[in-house]
Amino acid sequence: MKSMVRVLVGMCMALLMMVQSCLAADVAALVKVKDGKNWGVVDQQGRVILPFEFSEIVITGKGIMRVKGENKKFAIYDAGSRVILPMEFDTIWQNDDGSYFASKEKKFGYYDANGILIGQNKFDDVKLFNEGLAAVKIGKQWGFVDVTGKLVIPVQFDDVNSFAEGLAAARKGKVWSYIDSAGAEVISGKYKEAAPFSEGLARTLVDGKVTFIDKMGQVAFVTKYKEVSSFHDGVAQVKVRVSKFSPLGFIGNTILNSMAMSSITDHYDYVKHPGKYDVSMFDTVADNEKRGFINTKGDLVITTKYDFVGPYNGGGDGLTLVMKDEKSGYVNKNGEVIIPIEYDELSSFNEGIAVAKTGDKVQFIDLQGQPVTKSVYNDARPFSNGIAAYKIGEKWGYVSKEGLPIVRPKFDEANFFTEKVAAAKFNGKWRLISREGDMVAELPGITDIGSYTRGLAVVKKGEQWGIIDEAGNFVIEPKYKELQAVIISTEK
Repeated sequence: MKSMVRVLVGMCMALLMMVQSCLAADVAALVKVKDGKNWGVVDQQGRVILPFEFSEIVITGKGIMRVKGENKKFAIYDAGSRVILPMEFDTIWQNDDGSYFASKEKKFGYYDANGILIGQNKFDDVKLFNEGLAAVKIGKQWGFVDVTGKLVIPVQFDDVNSFAEGLAAARKGKVWSYIDSAGAEVISGKYKEAAPFSEGLARTLVDGKVTFIDKMGQVAFVTKYKEVSSFHDGVAQVKVRVSKFSPLGFIGNTILNSMAMSSITDHYDYVKHPGKYDVSMFDTVADNEKRGFINTKGDLVITTKYDFVGPYNGGGDGLTLVMKDEKSGYVNKNGEVIIPIEYDELSSFNEGIAVAKTGDKVQFIDLQGQPVTKSVYNDARPFSNGIAAYKIGEKWGYVSKEGLPIVRPKFDEANFFTEKVAAAKFNGKWRLISREGDMVAELPGITDIGSYTRGLAVVKKGEQWGIIDEAGNFVIEPKYKELQAVIISTEK
């Protein structure tokens, strides 16, 4: 087994919450489609918004489209296909307020949301805006600009982090200090390493020891652990190296793999430029590591005996998923085992219920680890809108959160009820069904279908992809090699 594997924890909830997020007053869809080797964009009526002449397209939830042309340059278009930034840039990064940093000829410019150049400064490197300031590099040194493009903290630092909680770490020579938004040093330089503040504490390195400090520069505690994350929800994850332990498998492969959603998303963020965020070192799992959590006093609240420890409050439940010796369970913030670490596969909680698998048996459990239904299944999928699909033998049915069967097992396959209809396959043919299990429409010729988002679902007919509505009617005919729809807000 490879020494590093990507942990899939939280995928269940993240995907379900994404497709169930609140509906804006007015929404539309931009559909990224591939015709031959190139990408283009059509709207939800199939009208061409951008021609099929781009090697890459990324669409955001606001309808902003970043495209890459055959000349390997980038451009920005809005939802009406208006050019915001022409196709002449080597790199484009978007700030949260809609403004951009874009580079050409190895220099970055700062542009507003309409593509107008702000100020005349040209930068050798930049980091995205955070708390109203962005780090910029001129020559070999860094300073900060405000949203008007004015250089409010002169370039004078050899390296900087972005602002967080009113302070930014800045390095001169080999020593880091912390500055305020006026550029004044408020915590004197004595640190070999310095991370951004999070929940009032910052991780630093002093005399080879990881030391957390407060905003006055006072030592909160020194920890013996060399690898420690920033604080979130009152705890920080620690990682220790061990000689060896049992190989780690993926979390809930069967459950998570069964959760492939439709290619309709509410948003698609640009890849952020490194430097804005304190990127966690804990997003992968190696086969020679153990993990735990410390609190804001430096006390170990979850001992370093677990192969994996997930984040807290992913679903607001105050629990974290842990893995040990290829078994999964949940513990609370004090390290107390709430759900026994005995399951082969365990999903995230969705609507207060998780899917748990032991051997070839699957059941639904609540936040106390108690079975939600009396039945045990061969497979199941997380709840969505109060309904979950379950499998007995080779057939799928649907059950309510009260454990009452809504549809007895009769389907070959069964999708999520993300909205008022869902797709299910019966006798080898896909159909749409209501929440009561009644057939809404037959889907002749359809070979694959995703779950619904805002009344639309991606479908495959033969080898081509299209989109249907909740009545089963095509809004975009199946004629594309690849397709991804992005729901955008058109609210004024």
